[in-house]
Amino acid sequence: MRFKLLTYLVVVVSVTTTAEYHLNYSLVSEIREVVYNPYDMWTIDESYAIVNDLADKQEPIKLIDIVEGYTIKSLRVGQGPGEVSPTQYKRVTKFSDNSILLFDAGNQRLTKYGSNLEYLYDLSGSALSNRIYQAGLVNDSTLILIDNGESFIRGYRFNSKYVNESDILFEISTDDYSELNDFKNFALLQAMFISNSNNAIYLSNEFASFIIALDENGIKWISNIPNGFNLPVADSENLGYMMPRIGSHPEGSRGIYYHNDFVFMHFHGETISRLEQMRYTFNFDALLEKMKHTSKLMVFEAETGEFIGEFLLPEHARNIGFVGEKLLLINSLDHAGNIRVYERK
Repeated sequence: MRFKLLTYLVVVVSVTTTAEYHLNYSLVSEIREVVYNPYDMWTIDESYAIVNDLADKQEPIKLIDIVEGYTIKSLRVGQGPGEVSPTQYKRVTKFSDNSILLFDAGNQRLTKYGSNLEYLYDLSGSALSNRIYQAGLVNDSTLILIDNGESFIRGYRFNSKYVNESDILFEISTDDYSELNDFKNFALLQAMFISNSNNAIYLSNEFASFIIALDENGIKWISNIPNGFNLPVADSENLGYMMPRIGSHPEGSRGIYYHNDFVFMHFHGETISRLEQMRYTFNFDALLEKMKHTSKLMVFEAETGEFIGEFLLPEHARNIGFVGEKLLLINSLDHAGNIRVYERK
């Protein structure tokens, strides 16, 4: 498995003899002026990617042709069939035929679209009665729902348009694993990222360095990086059930991506110092934008969760996506509005 990964990499040894692993990609094109405030990006196939662009208050979800470099279709803001909320986070997981399941946190809706963003149907059923914080596919007939209940992760078998409580496969409590204890702070449930393969779903969090893998039987593995860190403890210093204050805890995942039998966690890993915060006193939004960018990727084997190593992107990125031989990268600090397309050498 490791030899397969080496085809993506070139190894550079520093003067301190510590190996730095760089992704073996070169820039081949740039899709200009298509996204301006990207919250997420998901690759669909060799030709298409979906972006949640919060700068567009009318049509935030965009299907982009990454070969020709233009927007093919957008989803409108609204409450009608196939429409989405103007803000809030979205999560996309894929069916085996490249159709997608989109979870819209704002509308509290799970919707299936074709690979061309054609609206197909909304999921409904008794399992969707609680407020949902995250949702995604394990495979074509299994999904997970995450809420702030006692069993905060639940897996369900679903049949076409319906997800009912009678179809439950497993339940996972915050007390079942030590890494999950601090998800009792339900604010942290909003800071999760999701990606799926054909038989598993992978979760990371903005304030932790571990990955959770689940299949249709429940948790498959939980894996952390060397010298990693768990979620911040909810206490009075961290203002209880809220997001941690900047500088009180290391910054964790910035996204998670399954590709070619590996799981790639886009990872920050630093604690924002008070001095750094003071430098941005009069432009704090710039600091927040900078914090969303990193060049680090932590790589795990998808089947076992074995940690492979830390690798570097060609440049800092806010969002990335793998598809075929290509790496898509959004760097809104230096190349705002553009998607930069790299190809494996």
